[in-house]
Amino acid sequence: MITHQDFEPKIHTDPNGFSLPYRIRIPEGEGLFPLLICMHGAGERGTDNQAQIGYFLPIFNHENSPALQAIAVMPQCPDTMRWVEYGWDKGSYQSEAAPLSPAFQALEELLEQLLATLPIDRNRIYITGLSMGGFATWRMLAEHADLFTAGMPICGGGPLDQADRLATLPIRAFHCADDPIVPPKASRDMVAEIQNQPTHQTHYIEYPNGGHGAWGPTYDNPENTKWLFDQSK
Repeated sequence: MITHQDFEPKIHTDPNGFSLPYRIRIPEGEGLFPLLICMHGAGERGTDNQAQIGYFLPIFNHENSPALQAIAVMPQCPDTMRWVEYGWDKGSYQSEAAPLSPAFQALEELLEQLLATLPIDRNRIYITGLSMGGFATWRMLAEHADLFTAGMPICGGGPLDQADRLATLPIRAFHCADDPIVPPKASRDMVAEIQNQPTHQTHYIEYPNGGHGAWGPTYDNPENTKWLFDQSK
């Protein structure tokens, strides 16, 4: 069984001196590996470089999970900021109203570094995240639609003015209808905007209840993990 200890702690420091803690797991073997980015929520912010791991462990502990054969990266946002500087209770947004935080920008640079130094299959780059990390997942997909292969944002909101960039990207979005923290309208609006594009590959799953915990049934279901890793350019 995969545990916290299976992810090596590291710190990425960008040219501005901002330090981003992250955990990484690199499978054994040769050849190219898929890359999975996992974006945590507000409750896992900090500098301990550990709190961000827990909710994602089910992805790796399904029987024969394809995530075991991926390079997995889990960055940690400091508790003084958000991945995307926007109030999650407000739902979806226009990109100019939600600046990218130093943590988000440091992650962008880290990804460039990882792509340049690790054996990553550029046809299989995935991202998922929950709550605050769901906002980050939507935004990362929008900002780098040409880089990512597929994404699974959970109880987050995205930039409506960038929805057209996601017109051909496979996405599964999840939310609970009774979420009291991030209104389900955040996911509904973003999905609806993307689905206006005739080429869209975006699917929306809304659980009837579960509050602010849509990641539980999502990550507990091995079919979602399989779907994500089945996507390829």
